[in-house]
Amino acid sequence: MSLDAGALGETSCWAWLTPRQREVARLLVGDKTNAEIAAVLGMSVSTTKSHVHAVLTTLALRSRHELRHIHPPLPPQPRPAIAGNEKAAELLHEP
Repeated sequence: MSLDAGALGETSCWAWLTPRQREVARLLVGDKTNAEIAAVLGMSVSTTKSHVHAVLTTLALRSRHELRHIHPPLPPQPRPAIAGNEKAAELLHEP
């Protein structure tokens, strides 16, 4: 389940990202590696790297670290049920 741009507000920089890029950004803020993000979202590491690059480029950032300091912060995502993939659920729902 992804957060839609309307819920973020039209002036939010998060609205500039696609729903998939927001999912990736949310996990980046949570300090996940490319491999962990790939596992959680069910994509290849190569595709994950492309999304990470797109997030950073779209937001004019140079590093993952800078992503954590954007204001307003990325709103929390509702906790979806992830049946049959306990590792992905664990990674996605870590505090």
